[in-house]
Amino acid sequence: MIHRFLLRAVPSSTGRLLLVLYWKRFRFPEPEKEKTMKTFRLLLGSFFALIAIVLRFDPGHAPNLVPFGAFALWAGYHLERRTAFFLVAASLLVSDIVIGFYAWKIMLAVYVATMLFIPIGAGVRSFARRRSWWVGVLAPFAGAVAAGSTLFFFITNTAVWLWGGIYPRTSAGLATCLSAGLPFWRNSAIAEAYGVAIFFGLSAALHVLFRKEGTWRIVYRRS
Repeated sequence: MIHRFLLRAVPSSTGRLLLVLYWKRFRFPEPEKEKTMKTFRLLLGSFFALIAIVLRFDPGHAPNLVPFGAFALWAGYHLERRTAFFLVAASLLVSDIVIGFYAWKIMLAVYVATMLFIPIGAGVRSFARRRSWWVGVLAPFAGAVAAGSTLFFFITNTAVWLWGGIYPRTSAGLATCLSAGLPFWRNSAIAEAYGVAIFFGLSAALHVLFRKEGTWRIVYRRS
């Protein structure tokens, strides 16, 4: 049903690669099953990266109200470490190319602070596997959002204090910088919270949907 809909919805063109998702009621060998899962997660991660990039392009959003940290958290939870770092870094770089670069030291701090969500996501995955649903899902994700947004706040605001040229490099200047950044901290926490709900919720829903009818696979067809 789904693959027929996609074949009708997507225009045909020579040499174009059509991705069709479908499921059947039979089992595949475990290596093929695992390979299919990795491919699907990578495709889903690319889709989520596109969402994060598009949201960052929106000129009307409030400062820091973009769930890039939530996307990095999802990548750390679901993807291999190297793949997660590459996908998140590439997404940030693409969006910065379009939006425009700024002071490279501050930009590097933003990249590092965002990347820290990846090991946090991997830690949530390891913790959740050994716990009940309430303790293994709600508590670690709430903690991950709080920890990630807090680290992002302190790292990026310290970078602005050091290299932004706005605040004096004194303890009073740092305190002023951190105080001015509190609204950004709030926006970041809100963005990561709704981002986690969207990315992980959609990912879980697709997983349940495909698993319900049996093992699913990915097929490539040339039109």
